[in-house]
Amino acid sequence: MTLIEILHSCLIVINIVIVGYLAFRLKRSFRTKKAQDTAFMKGLSIDLFRQFQSFMALRELVDPGPWLPPLRGWAGSPDFLLVVARHILQQKPVVLVECGGGASTLILARCCQITGTGHVYSLDHDPFFARKTREIIAEAGLLDWVTIIEADLVENGNSDEVAQDALWYDKSKIPTSSVDMVLVDGPPMPINPMIRYPAGPFFWPQLSKGGVIFADDTATAGGTETVKRWEEEFQGAQSRRFDCEKGCVAIYKIDIASETSSA
Repeated sequence: MTLIEILHSCLIVINIVIVGYLAFRLKRSFRTKKAQDTAFMKGLSIDLFRQFQSFMALRELVDPGPWLPPLRGWAGSPDFLLVVARHILQQKPVVLVECGGGASTLILARCCQITGTGHVYSLDHDPFFARKTREIIAEAGLLDWVTIIEADLVENGNSDEVAQDALWYDKSKIPTSSVDMVLVDGPPMPINPMIRYPAGPFFWPQLSKGGVIFADDTATAGGTETVKRWEEEFQGAQSRRFDCEKGCVAIYKIDIASETSSA
């Protein structure tokens, strides 16, 4: 066998080895990808079922009628709105404020109608969304239970580096009185991850004893940091975390004096 024939044979062997190795890696990669896809689809199916189950429970609880917008995307998830609705029906708050209106406005107003107690003040910085919310509430016959407030986003003059001088609603447009419940689901966090932080310092002093701030989207980095700071800064704060799709934390304002005297 000549040298050229030997080299040719070696090249054939090398090519066979390379092709075999690539085939092995491709098969292994396919199996891994298939396993990952299966796990992803299983998780997605479980989550979708949970949201469907929460939606059915929400409908059974408050019967929002045909006016409820799709509860996907930026809208509050069914599991989050179910948590909020149960609280309102049980505790019957009188003054309710929400940051960011939409589907949640309808649920809050419907709960107030059911209990015969309470009024919702819904803040929105976008005139288009404020108008859409007003139309939904009007069609549902719930205007008596809601005041929709258009409040531009303005600089707060906050020098706090963590808050990053976050834009927030124009405070001059917000009624300053005792508040029993606050729902924080706006402004949109893509504007600034910490844009919802100012809601805490603004509403906490106005929050009645036993009142609560519900924060949605707490599974995000900005939402996690916002809640962490509220918990550190607010005296008499007691938190509860709910297993919701996007993360939900309720921060209750307990009566420190009564807690101390009963100890």
